[in-house]
Amino acid sequence: MSDGPKSWSDEEFIGYCSLHSRTERALFHRDHVRRMAALAGDEALLERLSAGDAPEWFSVNEYVMAPLVTQARARLGTLRV
Repeated sequence: MSDGPKSWSDEEFIGYCSLHSRTERALFHRDHVRRMAALAGDEALLERLSAGDAPEWFSVNEYVMAPLVTQARARLGTLRV
């Protein structure tokens, strides 16, 4: 049995984020958004999430998540060469 996103591989996690961002609420925990930002190499987003006042939950629709997914997949492909 899986422990959820924390135990998923990077590929599984990116796929989850891609699909979940298309749901009605598309609610993500701050840690999940932070992981996607790290996988995508989005340093600016990582800095904003590291601020002490960052909310715990984010609604991240597919229009916001799609570029992160694309960047993360590209980086994973590059990192595994």
